[in-house]
Amino acid sequence: MLILILMSGLFTPISSMPQWAQLITYLNPLRYLMEVMRMVYLKGSGFSDLLPQLTALIAFASFFNIWAVISYRKQN
Repeated sequence: MLILILMSGLFTPISSMPQWAQLITYLNPLRYLMEVMRMVYLKGSGFSDLLPQLTALIAFASFFNIWAVISYRKQN
């Protein structure tokens, strides 16, 4: 969990990370949440500006929810 927080861009900008680490952050849902928070708090962005990040977050949520439902098995 700690590595996901560190690679989300919360403490250090993603642009200052090595190229290989920048590619890994695309698989981190916290990256998109941090981008949304920065855009709203610092830039005052509207919903249309946040649409790419929110789409990625919805895709992550849908994927993990479907995965949880499929992997759930009733045990006796």
